[in-house]
Amino acid sequence: MGKDTAIFLKLKVVVLLAVIMPFSPVLAQINVFKPYAPLTEIPYLENLRGQKDSLSIMYQPDGLMKRYILSLSMFTTAALSNDNILDRSIIREGRPGGPKYLAANYTQYMPLAAVMGLKLAGVEGRSDWVRLITESLFSYGATGVLGQGLKYTVRRYRPDCNARNSFPSGHTTTAFMGATVLHREYGETVSPWISVAGYSVATATAAMRVLANRHWLSDAIAGASIGILGTEIAYDVNDALFGPRHLVKPIRHTYDLTQTTWLFGIQSSVSLKADVSDSNGTWNPDAAPAYTAAVTATWMPGHIGPTLYAGFTQIQWTGEENIVRALGDNVHDIACLGAGLSAEIPLARRLFIEGQAIGGWCPATDEYRFSDMDGNPIEWKLQDSARLIGNLGMSVRTSDYGRVSIFAGYDNLDSVWKSWTTGARFSFVF
Repeated sequence: MGKDTAIFLKLKVVVLLAVIMPFSPVLAQINVFKPYAPLTEIPYLENLRGQKDSLSIMYQPDGLMKRYILSLSMFTTAALSNDNILDRSIIREGRPGGPKYLAANYTQYMPLAAVMGLKLAGVEGRSDWVRLITESLFSYGATGVLGQGLKYTVRRYRPDCNARNSFPSGHTTTAFMGATVLHREYGETVSPWISVAGYSVATATAAMRVLANRHWLSDAIAGASIGILGTEIAYDVNDALFGPRHLVKPIRHTYDLTQTTWLFGIQSSVSLKADVSDSNGTWNPDAAPAYTAAVTATWMPGHIGPTLYAGFTQIQWTGEENIVRALGDNVHDIACLGAGLSAEIPLARRLFIEGQAIGGWCPATDEYRFSDMDGNPIEWKLQDSARLIGNLGMSVRTSDYGRVSIFAGYDNLDSVWKSWTTGARFSFVF
């Protein structure tokens, strides 16, 4: 072998090593007992960054239906909830509440604005600009078609009786659409607390729409479900169109039963049977709790952990005649803040028995002034009361980030009512 040949071979080795070394993380993952993956399916960029997620995990961690179960269950609950009794029993002719109504006009866009703001600030999420814009447009279109189609098909009267397009809440749909885009782009790839922030703003938007007398509770829950469902459909369509192209960052989280878990839930319950107290003359026995919605935050370091609770209840008139709110009045819902414990017993990898015990306080000092259909005045008075809520049921981990629970429970508002309830809870798990 001549000197020139030896130098040439050494040069080839150096060049070969220079080419191979950057891709050594990829080569290290190759199993010699299995066929090699096609080169187009190897995520070189992510492996070079030290991220070991496979390409399938990178943009679709759960099966097709797993991402839909949470939103479909939420919508079913909203559709079955019987607060349409409230429509017929309490004719509310109030006008929209000013600040509460106006604030929701802006907060509905905040989660999607956060996505664009993070992207403009240079924080990389799941998708590049091309894919992000397409996914956002598809999400807006899908939720718009679903939401507006239902609005003008169901034609439900709003609580203030100003229009027949109450179901579902469009503001809530938009807010949860943006929160789900934020979750998919940054919550799954950067930090789950970004998802928590987005869904918190969306939930606040839904609450403001109800408190502003523009929607029933089930309208808001249906709007949330459509916002999530439409966005998931849009992402599935984009995954089919783009495949692995235009993806920037892989998903960091995978399901792990043993890890410390945060659960942020939206729950709703219907009163099945209520005993209403009028022993001190401050409550009319023809009124009863109808429908309760709440948000919960639980820290579960093991299988038991503390829970924070915030919710409100709409009242059902059970008398024989309809009653009417005075023009200009808003709906007075009974709000409650509380804290307690949640616990679970695993039955299988994704199946649990789940229980919750909450003690709270309802600052319900208020006077409810109505009139019957003949114009005769009716007055209720409420005082601050302690509240105890407990429930027990079954819970299914539907996906890496979703959990659905069905429960039966007991609700006691001191000196006001004792009620047996049934309901469902939809939790985002991080």
